Amino acid sequence: MAHWSEAYLGRAYVPGAYDCAALAADVQREVFGRAVVIPAERPDGPSEGAAMVAVIKADHAQRLDAPVEGAIVLMRRGSLARPWHVGTYFERAGEGWILHTTRSAGRATAMRVRDMGRFGLQIEGYYAWT
Repeated sequence: MAHWSEAYLGRAYVPGAYDCAALAADVQREVFGRAVVIPAERPDGPSEGAAMVAVIKADHAQRLDAPVEGAIVLMRRGSLARPWHVGTYFERAGEGWILHTTRSAGRATAMRVRDMGRFGLQIEGYYAWT
C-alpha cells in the first residue's frame, strides 16, 4: 500500500512559485484537510525566509512535545538561529521522515530524521497547524 508522501515526491522546486512552504501547505490541505494560507510572494534567501517563517509560526502554529504524522517541521541550517525551512513529518516502517523540497535538490524529497544533520539541517521543532 502506497504512503501519502509518495504522491509528492519529485514535485519540482520552482523559485518564488513552488518552494518548501508551498509543498507543506499542499500536504496540509490535500492530505490532512487543514486550511492553510501562505503568502503569495515568498522571500528567496534564508534571512528573509526566517522572517516569514516567524510570522507564520506565531500566527498559525502550536509547538508539539513530540512529532506526529503530518506535523509541520521547522528547520534551520548552520549558524542561522531562526528556522527558515519547512517540511512535513511522517512515519514509515517505524522511522521518522521529513517530506520537503529545496533549491539544491530541485524537487521534493523525503529524508530520514536521523539523517538531517548530515545535510546540515537542524530541526527547530514540530508544530500543529492551528
